[in-house]
Amino acid sequence: MNQSSTQASEQTYEEQFESSSSHQGAVILPTSINENEFQLVYQSREESVGGTKLRMAKNIVDFAKSYRCNYILLIDGSCWISPDKGISLLAQIEGNEKLDKYDYVVFPLDHATYIAKINEGIVVEERVRPTDQAVNYLQQQKTAEIAILAGGQAYEQLASHEFVVNCDLVLLTSESEAAKYRFKSLNLALITHKLFHQRLLIPVAYTAVPLIIIAFLFSPLYNIKKTKATYDVSGSFLDLDINSKVPRTLEPAVKKVPQAPKVILNNSASHVLIAISPWVTGNTIDFLKTCRLKSILLSKKYLIFTGERMSNIKKNQLGCGNARLDEIAQANNLELIRSENTWTFSLEIQPKTAQTTHRKVYSETLERLELLSQIIGLRLNILSTQKDGDKQRLKVLFQGKNLNTEILTILSQGLSKHAAEFIKGSIKFNPNNLDLIDAQLEIDIHTQSSDTL
Repeated sequence: MNQSSTQASEQTYEEQFESSSSHQGAVILPTSINENEFQLVYQSREESVGGTKLRMAKNIVDFAKSYRCNYILLIDGSCWISPDKGISLLAQIEGNEKLDKYDYVVFPLDHATYIAKINEGIVVEERVRPTDQAVNYLQQQKTAEIAILAGGQAYEQLASHEFVVNCDLVLLTSESEAAKYRFKSLNLALITHKLFHQRLLIPVAYTAVPLIIIAFLFSPLYNIKKTKATYDVSGSFLDLDINSKVPRTLEPAVKKVPQAPKVILNNSASHVLIAISPWVTGNTIDFLKTCRLKSILLSKKYLIFTGERMSNIKKNQLGCGNARLDEIAQANNLELIRSENTWTFSLEIQPKTAQTTHRKVYSETLERLELLSQIIGLRLNILSTQKDGDKQRLKVLFQGKNLNTEILTILSQGLSKHAAEFIKGSIKFNPNNLDLIDAQLEIDIHTQSSDTL
């Protein structure tokens, strides 16, 4: 095949592809790596932004509007725009020291090959070609240094033409791992980077109303009024008055959730988060941390607390805190179990009966989760996405080093209208300085494609 015919076939391919997937701001390509699907954004328009935060926000919004794009990627003062969400390979390539000596970067996908031309660390051209055309193109670059990266199924065809892996750079394509290089909605990106723009006033006001209500519900004034009429569910489970002779009994077992129709799913995660809140925050945790608490395992029905045995100078004594822990366990009818080095007890939680709700739209659910993550300060990780036709089941993980009543309440409120099921969680502490080391909450969320509505 001569050069002119090769260029003609390449042009035909790209014209055919771009007629349905391109945009003046960027090209969007649904693709995959070893059958793991993702959306690639390439040939994205770029602009450098700087100055004050107000100036940056204005420049970013004006830049995106000029190309009618609603998604951006902002890294170190460089802003790329896109008409849709997706992942940038360019942002992972530029300035990478492993590529200093190369002129081209080749990343095989499953059914095509991505090629980036670089000059002094800057990507000057991006192309996605059918792999046979990519081979022809690369064979013509006789004097160029070409970096071949590990990737998808197209690598076999590249390797058969002696284009084998010669660079250990790993390009990230999964939603969770490539979070830093993922295009986000304009509003969410502005909030993430703490850039204020007047376009945020309406969504911020919309978000502020429920937060104000939540703040009132947890205010001392509201609690005083509430306790006059009913039991204070936000109180600690521990009977800290050890002189009391009347032990507190545990509540009855959790009521079984009535089975819902198959087309409707429960949103039990919202109720579980509220139910665990009194046990893992406030006075309860403040006391248990002084007893060298190490971890709490969370499930839909039980919490398991584990701590270190408290030592003392005299080896034949359990430690001054153990007597207090015994009295607390007895007063609350808790079965305290001690081994050689640890103590542990479990208790049953009683979330309200789960309500039922229909599936929400997949794309809108992801945006809501990302915004919720920013508000509560916990990282959002998409662990997996299981598809069944037009339905999806997302397994998500919220993770961070802070957990309090407000965080759990806001998260519960944010999930209250979604078909979300609490799976498991854990909280880890440093018994030496009482710090919270890590908190994880794993939740399944059921969604559906927008075109099924």
